[in-house]
Amino acid sequence: MKILSIILALFATSFVVHAQTYTKAELTQAAYNIQQGHNEGAQICLTYKAQVEASKAWTEEIRQNYLFAIQSLLEYYSMQKRYTDEEELLNHAIALYNTRDSITNNPQTRALHTMQTRVQFDKKNYDALIGYAKKALNMYNAVGDHGIDYCILCCNTSLAYVEQDDEQHATQYIDEAFNCQQKLSAQFNLSKYMGYYPIQNQRGYVYLTFGMYEKAIECFKDIVDNASPDTLASVYYLAANNLSTCYFIMNQLDKAIPLLETVKKATPTLAYTVSQNLSVDYALTGNDKKALENLRQFNAEGYEQALAIISKFSEIDREAMLKKLSQEMSDCNNFVVRYVPQAAVEAFDINLLMRSASLSVNRMVKDFANKSRKCNELAHLRQMLAKGHISTAQYDSIHHAIIDIEQNLLRADNQFELTLKAQTATYESTKQMLKADEAYVLYCNLPTFDVEDGELAKTLHYAAYIVRSQQNDGPTMVDLGLLENIDSLFFTATPTAEYAAETYAAGNAQLLYDKLWAPLMPHLKGAKRVYYSTTGNLATLNFDALMQHNNKRLGDVTELTLLSSPLKINT
Repeated sequence: MKILSIILALFATSFVVHAQTYTKAELTQAAYNIQQGHNEGAQICLTYKAQVEASKAWTEEIRQNYLFAIQSLLEYYSMQKRYTDEEELLNHAIALYNTRDSITNNPQTRALHTMQTRVQFDKKNYDALIGYAKKALNMYNAVGDHGIDYCILCCNTSLAYVEQDDEQHATQYIDEAFNCQQKLSAQFNLSKYMGYYPIQNQRGYVYLTFGMYEKAIECFKDIVDNASPDTLASVYYLAANNLSTCYFIMNQLDKAIPLLETVKKATPTLAYTVSQNLSVDYALTGNDKKALENLRQFNAEGYEQALAIISKFSEIDREAMLKKLSQEMSDCNNFVVRYVPQAAVEAFDINLLMRSASLSVNRMVKDFANKSRKCNELAHLRQMLAKGHISTAQYDSIHHAIIDIEQNLLRADNQFELTLKAQTATYESTKQMLKADEAYVLYCNLPTFDVEDGELAKTLHYAAYIVRSQQNDGPTMVDLGLLENIDSLFFTATPTAEYAAETYAAGNAQLLYDKLWAPLMPHLKGAKRVYYSTTGNLATLNFDALMQHNNKRLGDVTELTLLSSPLKINT
């Protein structure tokens, strides 16, 4: 089950912009344009920023407008992942306020220091985030400012500690944010929609992450039972999704499913996560039709996400994001197949598609570059990155140049989606390529859920799909057992000189055969040649050296061919 969090950002929360009509209109329109992805909005803010910095005028109105422009530019840089520019922008703004203001600990500088925590969250630099947060918290505490911005700062600090798996500090800061928000609500008679519900949702997320399910349920139910989805849709439906996750873990699927169906109907933007969760829930409750229906929607949404990643990100980020997406999609599909065998074709095809996506796209970009005038430029930029010993600013500059070139190359070829599919095998094409005495085996990960003390506990198994030319009802999936038990027989991050001798010694090689090959044998009858593709740590294993109990190596009795894709069968 997938849970969702929201990052509370500090954009136009505490500071009202009092500017001349034209200035306010320009900056407001600029901020809107930035949100719509239009560069001219950023240019207006940059021009205003430069005008302020060149002038000696420093009225309260200018101070407020300048901060608004900085906030808008921060949003613009964040959308483009220009993290170095974000940091430099904020550092320069803080320096300007410190130079021109007689009191350096003021609402604007506190806000800017808080924004630094958001930048570090974008960079996934949680140590730096906590460092900025401590400095900002000291500033707020020094003047007794415990307003909404202080609450947001505590929330962001809590999320950093969540990422560091620090339960004590994560719960400490989210509880501080919640308690502070309650005092503000009582003091100013604020509506719960003004901070209370978003922070309560974040609080539930923290509790859920650290396994405090009863507390998490209390937080999410507070929102679902009392808030209006029409007034605060994003927070309401995130809470409903996360509440369903709590019920799933508590093995209360009868409560989880109706919540998810409500979210699915109301929020298309959550379709990927909700259909993923519903496919799992329906599979566990035996509703095969609904499980398959939601799995197909999940796969369609995931495929659209993959295309978006391909078109918007460069090689470095693209590979990392596609890998994460691939794991999510493969795990969900493989899990559903365990309970709904008729989903096997769908799941097998998704496994192949997501495995080949990154490799195929990199190949396409290279092919497009070779056909264009950008080939040498792209090669030079990558070579500069590979050499290292460059500043962060230089790295970001080169990285963004690569992104721009790759995006333009992919946009120039509007057939890249068709090319991607053409370079990916399917169950049907794999079956057609096999002869009667051949088989194809695709190893994969298989998540499972077992009930322990009334809760569903997740474990990870290895599994394998088997394809034969004479199959009529889809590939066969075989559960091979606990992944960690199998890995313990062969995998080490630092192999010694004795590694091969110990791993493939008769006793251990026979154990590996029993775990990874013997369970497949009933489905490999008559197969003289077996093509296979591995996953994860299995890629380091020499399958030819596995040993049967008659002391014959697997490679001596079966012709094995390791493939990156079934498309290689014919070659």
